[in-house]
Amino acid sequence: MEKIIEDFQKLHENEERMELQLEIEEANKRADESDKKMDQMNKLMKLGIQVMLTNGMSLELISKSLSKSEDEIMELLK
Repeated sequence: MEKIIEDFQKLHENEERMELQLEIEEANKRADESDKKMDQMNKLMKLGIQVMLTNGMSLELISKSLSKSEDEIMELLK
């Protein structure tokens, strides 16, 4: 009887570990998706900045328009 109880407890512990692992995997998946979206947004912003510079806008004006420092803008352009 004790063996059955012990086996049941181990089974329950394994189920809890599996559920936790699934939650961790789901969180990692969401983090990866967020990273991809952020990369896409940065690429779009970089293209927009390049277009603005090409059209003759100053770095100072772009900085004010985007509420970003000139250093942040230069970092995006790297």
